Amino acid sequence: MEVTFSTPLLTDDYFLMSRPVSFITIKVTPTGTSNIQVYLDSTGEIAVNKVEEEINWSKQQTTVDGVPLNIIRVGTTEQNVMGVVCIIFTLLTPIDR
Repeated sequence: MEVTFSTPLLTDDYFLMSRPVSFITIKVTPTGTSNIQVYLDSTGEIAVNKVEEEINWSKQQTTVDGVPLNIIRVGTTEQNVMGVVCIIFTLLTPIDR
C-alpha cells in the first residue's frame, strides 16, 4: 500500500496557497487473492470553524475513467469564506462492486 499526502501550492498564486486543501491518495496493488480494505474516518467537525456550527452533508455517485465513485461532501450550513459559501470537506471512495 502506498499513501501520499499532497497539498497543491504554487508560490506565485497566493489565493491557491491560502486554501486549506490537501489530498490523500491511497494506491493498493493486490496480490493473489488479497482482500484489501482501507478505513478513513472523520467527524463533521473537520468542516467547521466552531463546534456549534450546523453541519450539512450530501452523498452522490459518479464515474471517473470507468471507476464508479461515491462523493461525500461535508460543510456548514453557511460558511462564508471571502463572500462564497463553501463546502470544506469532500471524500471520493470507490463504490463496492
